[in-house]
Amino acid sequence: AQTSSTTTVAGSLEGEFAVDDSGAATYSLPISVSPGIAGNEPRLALSYSSQTGNGPLGVGWGLSGLSPITRCGQRLVPHGKIHGVDFSNEDRFCLDGQRLVAVSGDYGADGTEYRTEIESYAKVISNGTAGTGPESFTVWSKGGLVLEYGVTDDSRIEAIKADGTARSEARIWALNKQSDRSGNAITYSYTEDQSNGSYRINRIDYGGNATAGTAATSSVRFVYEDRTDIRTWYQAGAKITQDQRLKNIQTYEAETLVADYRVEFDNDGLLELSKLSTITQCSADACLQPITIEYLENTVSEGYQPFIHFPGSSGSWSSYKSYFHDVDGDGLTDLTMGYFGTSGVHTYTFIAKGDGHYEPYVHFPGGGGNWSSYKPYFHDVNGDGLTDLIMGYFGTSGVHTYTFISKGDGYYEPYVHFPGGGGDWSSYKPYFHDVNGDGLADLMMRHIGSAGINIFTFLSKGDGSFQNYKHFSSGGDWSAYTPYFHDVNGDGNTDMLALSVRAPLHVFTFMSKGDGSFQNYKHFSSGGDWSAYTPYFHDVNGDTLTDLIMGRFGVSGIDTFAFLYNSKKYPSLLNKITTSRGHETSISYTPLTDKFVYSKGSGAVYPEQDYVSPLSVVQSVERDDGIGGKRKIEYSYAGAKVDVKRGSFLGFKQITSKDMQRETETITDYRQDWPFV
Repeated sequence: AQTSSTTTVAGSLEGEFAVDDSGAATYSLPISVSPGIAGNEPRLALSYSSQTGNGPLGVGWGLSGLSPITRCGQRLVPHGKIHGVDFSNEDRFCLDGQRLVAVSGDYGADGTEYRTEIESYAKVISNGTAGTGPESFTVWSKGGLVLEYGVTDDSRIEAIKADGTARSEARIWALNKQSDRSGNAITYSYTEDQSNGSYRINRIDYGGNATAGTAATSSVRFVYEDRTDIRTWYQAGAKITQDQRLKNIQTYEAETLVADYRVEFDNDGLLELSKLSTITQCSADACLQPITIEYLENTVSEGYQPFIHFPGSSGSWSSYKSYFHDVDGDGLTDLTMGYFGTSGVHTYTFIAKGDGHYEPYVHFPGGGGNWSSYKPYFHDVNGDGLTDLIMGYFGTSGVHTYTFISKGDGYYEPYVHFPGGGGDWSSYKPYFHDVNGDGLADLMMRHIGSAGINIFTFLSKGDGSFQNYKHFSSGGDWSAYTPYFHDVNGDGNTDMLALSVRAPLHVFTFMSKGDGSFQNYKHFSSGGDWSAYTPYFHDVNGDTLTDLIMGRFGVSGIDTFAFLYNSKKYPSLLNKITTSRGHETSISYTPLTDKFVYSKGSGAVYPEQDYVSPLSVVQSVERDDGIGGKRKIEYSYAGAKVDVKRGSFLGFKQITSKDMQRETETITDYRQDWPFV
């Protein structure tokens, strides 16, 4: 149990700050534990990265030193096709994010041997059977350690079905035991919450020896608390809810408390996210001064080449509609010709070659019957990077969707029917957006008029079905307003804007909470008559925020007005660390769209692509120099690439750091060829 302490003693609590090779700000604070036998003890740290999401220690923070094996999907390289995780025997496995490649035996079978895709000289064996996958894994490391994953019930985390019951398949195999050559062991225990599909580390015991039969003498224990920023997402229909956050990490010798690392959180700011604000190291009766953390908050040549003509197919296609989207996940835009009417569902898919031409079409006869009252929508339903087909009916007989999951080659799986709800929905308009930032297309049914705004949100489960809706309403007469759905503030959630383009212009912005509900609106207005203008929403200045453009294009020429979204740029990014001794490190960020900081490369050859996006990278770091002054380092980046077939970021070609006080410059060049990235 936590021991209350008010005494502050002299001492130092300091971690290590760095800018990594992806431009992220990182910070690591090792957890000091009692020594194990022959150095076999847990190596834990509180770790931050500005390019990671909201985890068990809040935004950007995590606990390093734990190890899981997880399910991961297939990619064009190395698997030859794209297949998302669906708890079938088509799933692949990843050890700490590294794909496992079978070198002997059938993938996922009992006794199959694997290596990591990037060679780590670890031997991995899958053991037993649990549904469509292994029951557990054993790993022999290069350094002579034997690691067991998923052997104990609490370390084998089963997926949860839509009805709340556990599947037989494991979603995660967590490390449960680590032994060295002499039998000195570390055991890891977990709390698995089968009601919401989550798990968390509970305790680590070490100092014992299985060969000698001696018990563990030391332990690390973890204390949690309820969090207010609860997040729920789905993986192929399996529900996962994150409702706890880590509060204390306590180290023990037998039952004597040695050290207690206490963390505090702030939940202020527009998004009310958990943000780790202080880290304090205590003993049983005294504490060091804390580390404090602060965050930023929201308040080729120009022109066209000559055209390329593709005579796709002869015959009459007048009853078909055209849709351009990436069907096979290779980064190229393919063409689908779709018929959805009285004679069934038919798609003809032309896969792009990347030069303006297409492969011969692939015909998919989706189903007979009369589909004329249904509308087609193309979205990624299960988060595998492929565009799925949703046939939706939203009318007097309720909400019905029929989802055809893409196989990535122009063909689809048999449809999944979702009966969303009875009643008359004919006055509602459907939208498919990623509401909660989990990469899945959710369904929003909205009505806006004289009786107010009503939105019913069905969050996707990732398998073609949806959760029961969540209702949001706002009273008043909104009949003069048109709704738009965009991520306004760059948090990954879809917000709603209600616009009236009369005199004057009015914009009401409802920020999404990420669960189908919204915060109270914020109002913006601009005088004058805007009735002749059309609104567009795009990131005008590359700061990752959605700006408003009012455009008029007519006989009097072109006229545009851009309203830049007014916010501090990068919500919830760490921008200052103060150690227990008062030493400060301040960090500033900028997106890769900043041409003063990032130089985009050119000449990449498919499947590689030269890369630019609003990804936030470190622009400068300023630290105390130890003699009363400051030392500032400025960073610039060049030549980032992605591999669309692997679905991977190949990193920057070059990173430059400039010491402003010493007037020195360091240039680091990186390889971008696999597997050296």
